[in-house]
Amino acid sequence: MILSSSPDLKGVGFSGLGEALEALEKAREPVLIAMEGLWERSSEVLGFVRSRGLNPFALDLLDLRAERELAKGAFSIATIARARHARLLSSPASHAPLKFSLERRVSRRELIARPFAALTYYNVPMIDGDACNVLDKCDLCVKSCPYKALEGKPPEVNYDRCTMCGLCLALCPIGAYSTPTVSEEALESYLREIRGESSSPAYIVISQLDKLREIDASPSPTLVLPVAQVEEVSPLLLLMLYSRGLKPVLFAEKVGEVSQFLEELSSLGLVGIARSAGELAEALGEPLELEDVGRSESYRGYVREVLEAFGERELGFPAYADVQIKEELCTLCEACARYCPTGALRIERGESVVLRLVRDECIGCSKCQWVCPENAIEKVPWRFSTPYERVLVSSPIARCERCGRELEAERLIASVERRLRAAGAVVALKNLRLCPNCKAESILD
Repeated sequence: MILSSSPDLKGVGFSGLGEALEALEKAREPVLIAMEGLWERSSEVLGFVRSRGLNPFALDLLDLRAERELAKGAFSIATIARARHARLLSSPASHAPLKFSLERRVSRRELIARPFAALTYYNVPMIDGDACNVLDKCDLCVKSCPYKALEGKPPEVNYDRCTMCGLCLALCPIGAYSTPTVSEEALESYLREIRGESSSPAYIVISQLDKLREIDASPSPTLVLPVAQVEEVSPLLLLMLYSRGLKPVLFAEKVGEVSQFLEELSSLGLVGIARSAGELAEALGEPLELEDVGRSESYRGYVREVLEAFGERELGFPAYADVQIKEELCTLCEACARYCPTGALRIERGESVVLRLVRDECIGCSKCQWVCPENAIEKVPWRFSTPYERVLVSSPIARCERCGRELEAERLIASVERRLRAAGAVVALKNLRLCPNCKAESILD
């Protein structure tokens, strides 16, 4: 639902903030409130939401005057409203964890009138269990959590221990984590609307709702993306924004544990970090030279678009990866290609059997390393490098000794041959290089 004081925006109109808050309390869907001077009254809105036990993650505040000035005509306020509303609708806000609050005093009369007043919604990582289970041996997030707030597979979050430091979001190689306000789907919905109108380069300030009033004018077109905490936006999502011609600037007094990743991106000029209004004004004053390269067709092709200007480099997070393999151990059994969750490893058959790596699809999850029966894959480092596709291993195709029919890769046949010879399996060894039909005839003979 869009609640707007402007007749130019489609949605439910209201004359004053009190009327908007009444509509907000009755709403059963995410709400975007749009009015002039709203950021100055954000504490009033958030106080109302908390006192009523409403979901703060299903709410966004659009200041018509401030955001129109920031956009500099590059984006209409109607497009900004549609984009922010689309993000709300695509976000998992309705699934935000909640429990009874022991800190809030609620009278019996108030509890009867507003039974949700005693509830508190929590901004904690939310895990897609099905996606997580694809990497059945991965426990990177559990091991990396400094507060021991994650346990199990897929991990369960201990709400009392979790500080929303963002490490699990930054390090998950398969993107199984989201938060009530931030998810890849929500961000893509936002970008579709924004880029549907203009390809103009712009800053995008990522800030908490209660700090929006500190955002001042900028000489360049500037958009605003309110979140519960800036740590929710992972390095991968920041790179996605940059690839669409929007330079993210994180506006927060303290960033915390994910600062190591943000500093890495900041050193490359891909992200701005502002801890005060003065630093924010300075960050927004730098001229922009960005290009919207469009939505990537590959799994993480947008990472290539952003990082290729910096050449080969090691990365501190799973944005791009390489596969280091001991070619002499690989038998081309195809296990790695079958279990690769993104199809980055591919088996191709022609005159030879080829194992190919497509780096645009590789997320550095290391599943290929776990499933390789020959321990041929040494490691899968997070690294940006070229070429974007390369052959890891190739082998001629073995043929049936009787009819000449294609069998498997010569490497695989030779490996099985060695094992059978070591085991003394004479009969099996005799028929190994025969196709199924010729093998049946040989057994009958």
